[in-house]
Amino acid sequence: MSRKLSRNTRRAVVASLLGLTVGGGILASAASLTVTGNTLGAGTTTIASCDTDGVALKYGHTFLSGIAAGQGQYRTSSVSVTGIAAACVGKAISVTLKDAAGLSLGGGTLAAIPAIVGPATEPVVNISFAPSPWIDATAVVGAAVVIAD
Repeated sequence: MSRKLSRNTRRAVVASLLGLTVGGGILASAASLTVTGNTLGAGTTTIASCDTDGVALKYGHTFLSGIAAGQGQYRTSSVSVTGIAAACVGKAISVTLKDAAGLSLGGGTLAAIPAIVGPATEPVVNISFAPSPWIDATAVVGAAVVIAD
């Protein structure tokens, strides 16, 4: 079962990534200030997004039998992220799957997006979720992807 994010959803993900990146940059720059005595300091910086056109997700599922009195159920066990810009190589990536209310169902993180391999023109990331509990596939209606230093 594969779901591709619409153009508007990709734009929303990129806008969210940019907002999180700028917010993180503000916090990081404030944390790097040296303040002594009764002095006060502040600083900001703008950080450009490494991927401006969004990414695509492909979900991996596992069938578990014996759930709910003999009824089987599909669980989302992994997600493959494609369409990542080469400029994002080496950055951390997090994927959070969301339900209809926008609440987190769970997710996973990869510490660094791997380098491009072979004839590929973009990196591909595979994130596996813990087998207990995997995420109910019928509850997944959206995802949030964050790429950051």
